[in-house]
Amino acid sequence: MKIIKVVPVLCLLSVNSVYADATVETIHISLNNPNIARISINGTPETPKPLNCSTDASWDYAFDFSTDTGRVFYSTLLSAHATGASFKISGKGVCDVPSAGTIEALNWLWLQ
Repeated sequence: MKIIKVVPVLCLLSVNSVYADATVETIHISLNNPNIARISINGTPETPKPLNCSTDASWDYAFDFSTDTGRVFYSTLLSAHATGASFKISGKGVCDVPSAGTIEALNWLWLQ
């Protein structure tokens, strides 16, 4: 009975997705939403995508690159894509990027 109580708590603690040894597969920017970037990555999942969002299977993360942080994300991802560098990447566990729908918001990335 105690195991049943522990499992839901562990699931609630890991609400954001994390991928290791990730590489950029696709970066998508559209005229319809020119400040929003959607990305798909190849990588080793360490934690799954959150169930409360991330229902869009085409994209792993989204971010607003009209902000300073978004511009840093964008330039880092472009650099990693151009050089083939791998990185570790994590979402926020929520889908709160305006106009990005059900794509998890990017939280951080770390070049390895």
